[in-house]
Amino acid sequence: MIVAFCAWIGLGIVVVGVLPTLLPAALAMGVTGIATGVINTYGISWLQRRTDPAMQGRVMSLVMLASMGLTPVSYAASGAIADVNPTLLFVVAGGMILVCAAGAAASRSVRSLR
Repeated sequence: MIVAFCAWIGLGIVVVGVLPTLLPAALAMGVTGIATGVINTYGISWLQRRTDPAMQGRVMSLVMLASMGLTPVSYAASGAIADVNPTLLFVVAGGMILVCAAGAAASRSVRSLR
């Protein structure tokens, strides 16, 4: 389910990049936001269940670094790409998420119900 919602997010971001007007793009982002809420809830729970309790603090600190600490870096990179072509920004970002979802779907350890 988590991998499917990640793919949903990636597809939604790609769709936003290719839509020609604001209203459909806003609706697509609203629908994509539903998947984001699911991922935030279930994804962290899934990760913590699969992590050794003695390592959970370290793992969660890496998750927080990736999600919060690298935000300024991603803003700078996104701004540079958006200056060149905003559609490219959304298509590349969504495509990267889709590639990650496909990789996770192909991983036997991710699919296992431990």
